[in-house]
Amino acid sequence: TMPYCETATLVKHSPRKTTVRPLRCKCWTCPECNPLRKKRLIAEAMGGSPTLFLTVTLRNTKEHTHDWGALTLADAWRRLRRWLKRELKLKAIPFMAVFERHESGWPHLHIALRSRFIDIDKIIEFMDLEYDSPVQWINKIDNPARIGGYVAKYMGKEPEKFRWSK
Repeated sequence: TMPYCETATLVKHSPRKTTVRPLRCKCWTCPECNPLRKKRLIAEAMGGSPTLFLTVTLRNTKEHTHDWGALTLADAWRRLRRWLKRELKLKAIPFMAVFERHESGWPHLHIALRSRFIDIDKIIEFMDLEYDSPVQWINKIDNPARIGGYVAKYMGKEPEKFRWSK
């Protein structure tokens, strides 16, 4: 495991100078690393020129854990993405996904992606048939700079790791 910030440093010696740099843990819960990670994530999202912002949800079931919900959402997004690639005849759908823990603790998956128009009814149909979860949301990104606001909003909330997903 990496040390926490400011508890270790990297020292590089060369014939002309010695460089000292603190090692970063890169953990979302670290007060030193969190702002840097958020800033980098927003820059990466904006640099990807996303065209759509999709929220994928699962029906909250009392018999399953929140960690199960996150795993199932990750699987649903993989399967939905494969299906969309076939339907839209695309080789790839570039994306960045972020989990959000709802007030109930149940996960949602927010996805910035670059693709042509995707009919929300197709996504709803897929999620309803495959996961009994018809509530989905998609929004066209008219101004790519706005994705920074979306990402900041969801990453600004306590970014949490579900047991097998982050």
